[in-house]
Amino acid sequence: MHKLMLVDDEREILNGLLEVIPFEQLGFTVVGTAENGLEGVHLCETLNPDLIITDIRMPLMDGLSMCREIRKKSPTVHFIILTGFDDFEFARQAMAFKSMDYLLKPISSTELITALKETRQKLDEEFAIQRDINRLRANFFESLPLLREMLLTSLLTGGADVAAAVREAPRYQLTLTAPQYAVAVMRHPTARQELPADLNDPELMKQAIINITRELLAVYFPAQVFHFDGMIAVLFLLPDTTEEAFLRVQEALDVVRKTVSRFLDVTPAIGLGAPCFSLGDLRACARQVVSALDHSVLQGSDDILCVTDIEPGSRTEQVANEAALRALGNAIKMGNRDEAERALFAAELTYLLLH
Repeated sequence: MHKLMLVDDEREILNGLLEVIPFEQLGFTVVGTAENGLEGVHLCETLNPDLIITDIRMPLMDGLSMCREIRKKSPTVHFIILTGFDDFEFARQAMAFKSMDYLLKPISSTELITALKETRQKLDEEFAIQRDINRLRANFFESLPLLREMLLTSLLTGGADVAAAVREAPRYQLTLTAPQYAVAVMRHPTARQELPADLNDPELMKQAIINITRELLAVYFPAQVFHFDGMIAVLFLLPDTTEEAFLRVQEALDVVRKTVSRFLDVTPAIGLGAPCFSLGDLRACARQVVSALDHSVLQGSDDILCVTDIEPGSRTEQVANEAALRALGNAIKMGNRDEAERALFAAELTYLLLH
């Protein structure tokens, strides 16, 4: 059933319409009535009708002014305007509105019923289009790359609820669970490099690097390659927690670096963070890798720079410290003194164990 609202300053007309017209049989439920345009505007915000039948001449606000105001916030509402012969100029203006019909007074029940049937058909078609499952599914799959990228980026920035991200991942055709994770970031071009003439658009070059990276990493282990803060990020999902798996990440990135240099005539700066074992620690890993990348650019090195090379012990230290400090910060924000004291003790203990 479609929702219908009646607006007329003459109560007897409103009552007459309710008595004579079989709205329910025509597919409409009358959700409210108003006696002037201003009341109609306010009522529409609450009731959200699909169709409004209104007179033109009313106190406080005429029917067309009401329609204009409603259209600003509800552009899909249909209107049927009831107008006298003397108001034909108003009716002509009404014809300029989309999804708006007008009926000249005096109107018969047959005319109004015919107009309602026609409007019902239009509304049914509009609702069918908007609810077309096949079309919605096609739109969803078209949006999947962007949805995946948004989810992955939020994990690196700390903006995602990890549990929710894991639940949503299958819908986005993503796998996020793994025994160990590693994050790499590639920045290109560096200040001392120029783009080749045939790929002088930075975005095109970035996409070319992404394509090469995805193709090469597919033979190693699962990895997600995506845009991240103007750079390219790679999230590695490692098959186990061994040191060998992390070393294989460095081997894979070295192959990527050499292949990009060969085919695209540029060498991206690559930073690699220490591995971590929880999705909740990816934010700390991402901060590490950006730091490593900044060191790489400053040094002017073409080699892959891993944070474990410039911060000894950071394989576990940085992530552990980050987790302890995050727990302390949350306790302070919540005003929980006991929890804050426990978190502070845990942070101190973590520091002592790692130093």
